[in-house]
Amino acid sequence: MKKILFFQGPDYRDIYHSFEREAPEKYAYQKKLTNLSASFLGKYGISDVCVISLMALSGYDEVLTNGVRAVGLPVSQLGKKKALQGCEAFLKEYAPDNCIIQVPSTSLVEYCSRAKVKSFVMIADSFTGQGILGVIRYLLFANALNNSFIEVVSNHNYPASRLLKRFGVSPEKIIPWDHPWDVSVYKAECKVLDETKKTWKLFFAGRIIKEKGVGDIIRAVSLLKTWNYEAEAVVAGYGRIDEFKKMAAEFDVADKICFLGNIAHEQVINNMKEADAVVVPSRIQAGEGIPCTIYEAMLVRTPLVLSTHPMFKETVEDAVFFKAGNAKSLAKSLMLLMSNRQLYNDLSSKSEAAVKKLIVPFSFSEIADRWLSGTEADRIWLKEHNLKNRKTNS
Repeated sequence: MKKILFFQGPDYRDIYHSFEREAPEKYAYQKKLTNLSASFLGKYGISDVCVISLMALSGYDEVLTNGVRAVGLPVSQLGKKKALQGCEAFLKEYAPDNCIIQVPSTSLVEYCSRAKVKSFVMIADSFTGQGILGVIRYLLFANALNNSFIEVVSNHNYPASRLLKRFGVSPEKIIPWDHPWDVSVYKAECKVLDETKKTWKLFFAGRIIKEKGVGDIIRAVSLLKTWNYEAEAVVAGYGRIDEFKKMAAEFDVADKICFLGNIAHEQVINNMKEADAVVVPSRIQAGEGIPCTIYEAMLVRTPLVLSTHPMFKETVEDAVFFKAGNAKSLAKSLMLLMSNRQLYNDLSSKSEAAVKKLIVPFSFSEIADRWLSGTEADRIWLKEHNLKNRKTNS
């Protein structure tokens, strides 16, 4: 009987217990991602599944009610070096047959390769705009991924996957992944620009950090105010909320920026529906695949205002773009959107067709299933869908 080991960031035990309490999802398909590990118990000869969480709230090692062994090796308490050393020690002791690595860590990839464990790397990162040190780090990561024991490398959507290829990862290994989007769930009416509206309502969802462009939204709202245009921004997510509340006060727009905290996914969608525009202002330094926010804004037909982050600019066609990290450019793009009736209405009416073009037609779970099954048919499927052989968007 086989054993499989998962490496991930989020605290698996904490998230699993939250769903036991029937807590709502915090982001799209959070439950499906959480259930992925348990779904392999009893399949493909797998009798033992373990998940190691590097962002655990505390250290722990226990078997949950779904049969998954959950281990917390918290970076916040142990430090990165000790946590990774703990991962390597656990890997040697546990001796899995397969590993699924969901953290863009060169060390974890090298540990699995040295232990000669067949592994699948599934990430959603781009490593863009991080200077020479970032380039070196990504080159080292790419080199580690080319080890023969790393059998499949799956990044979120095509741009981030092509970037892996450009950094030297063999295209025969790379298969883009996506969430199993159900377009029918998000049915929404097309929006029409209300030119009599006095205050524009903007919405942002994501981590509340500098790299995600939260400060650029605050500055843009302040600029619009000085130009006699009224805008308010609703901000959802976790992170440095107090820091950005202080910034909003310094820019005299504290009453225009509403921080909701880490709200339920359903509330995120409702806020998107109510907004006049959804803003995704990620700076170049932010490691991105394609954020779920982009898909969901399109699915609820709310026009998008996006930064020129390379992962967005390369793929998304139906949006208004502004220069990443430039609040003045963001403010001007918002003015363009809110003053151009045809542009606004067209973006809303075309959004469902636009998102269908954006979605990768196979999910993370399908790729993992086919990799673990090991049948001849599934090996052929994996080969046909890698970046070397698949022509669409590659």
